[in-house]
Amino acid sequence: MLPFSEPWRTALWLCAGAAAFLFGERLAIRYGAGALARRWVGLPAGGLVALGCAARFGGVQAVLALIACALLYALGRVDAATMVLPDPLCALLGLLALPWVLAARLGGAAWGPLLFEHTVSAVTISLPLALLRRVWPGCLGGGDVKFLAAAGLWLGWAVVPAFLLATLAAGAWSVAGVAAGRLRPGVQFAFGPFLCAAAVVALFGSEEFIGWFYGGML
Repeated sequence: MLPFSEPWRTALWLCAGAAAFLFGERLAIRYGAGALARRWVGLPAGGLVALGCAARFGGVQAVLALIACALLYALGRVDAATMVLPDPLCALLGLLALPWVLAARLGGAAWGPLLFEHTVSAVTISLPLALLRRVWPGCLGGGDVKFLAAAGLWLGWAVVPAFLLATLAAGAWSVAGVAAGRLRPGVQFAFGPFLCAAAVVALFGSEEFIGWFYGGML
């Protein structure tokens, strides 16, 4: 937990959050997203995200969570602008799984269940969707499947309800867009921003997500 009573630590996390936002923005621009017109707005937002990471996780996991949020921000921005989820950013997100699992192990979790959860989650979410793409071309982008494989390595069991949340949010957005006349039926739109937002929700509420979706199965 973050000791908010110590101003210097709070200030340190606020600065770290602002730096993480700038890192994510730099990645987004590098992979094809335009620069934000009011970039300064993201600095306090990044600071608040950093405080949330520190309060929710603490220690090494808080730092890793902040890096993940920066990557998710960049991925969402790039996909919204280019309809592409870049492989290098998806790979970086997947690589975060290793230090994330190591930090959980140092926190007292057992190796066996940890490795089983994160490996099986990546395969369970990505393999069926990869097969679905072959049967129903155009239903999902290849980048979406790669992103979900990386997110599964990192989020574990929470990746499946996160995917369902993203699907529901994207469906609601498309219905609202068609009803408002801003979106034509059948026109493809970027799914990545919804996946990235759902991954952030799953990150901060993973235990609640798992308990709600799986009930007593796990």
